[in-house]
Amino acid sequence: MRAERAGALPGEMQKLADQLNSVLVLENQLQSGNSSQLLSEINSKLASVDSQSKEIGTAASHRTMTEHFVMYSLGGIAAVLATLFCHYAFLLFRKSRAKRALGLEIVPKSVHKVE
Repeated sequence: MRAERAGALPGEMQKLADQLNSVLVLENQLQSGNSSQLLSEINSKLASVDSQSKEIGTAASHRTMTEHFVMYSLGGIAAVLATLFCHYAFLLFRKSRAKRALGLEIVPKSVHKVE
């Protein structure tokens, strides 16, 4: 079905399956006794199921597209944040090394006299 391929939720699919099961019950009644009223009711229910399937399929497709868009956007945002974090961590590391280097004292070597 269209709705199932588009990613419809199980609850939505259950409603369609219930309506299709009611059509099967009507077909069984039709086989036991011919009635044009049952035939028109079956046709109207099938048309209703088809239109609901299209609506659910459209809604599910839109929901899936929105979810993909949000996930890809979050991936890009996470990449930018990771880049900024690494950049500032590297700057902090360089700053601490510079402080360490500037904090060193220069001590002259003592000259050993050999006597």
